[in-house]
Amino acid sequence: MQTPDLANLSLRESSELPANTLVAPISIIREIRLMLGSINIDMQVGIEDVVVVSSDLYEAFSKWNAAQGYEDESGADDSWLN
Repeated sequence: MQTPDLANLSLRESSELPANTLVAPISIIREIRLMLGSINIDMQVGIEDVVVVSSDLYEAFSKWNAAQGYEDESGADDSWLN
């Protein structure tokens, strides 16, 4: 099984999803389960190459991303990708 190229995935926020919900391709869900084990997030299989998360998860990821020193997409700092 090939590991997907996570750098090409799009992360999108959906205010329509219930709290604590993530919709992603099965390959991404498998990767999350392998890396994090059983976590308290409702993971649903999607059919597009995009990860859609509820607003609360999007905010949490944004805070984590900022704490890591990464910038948002508008002023992307890609130096950490090297």
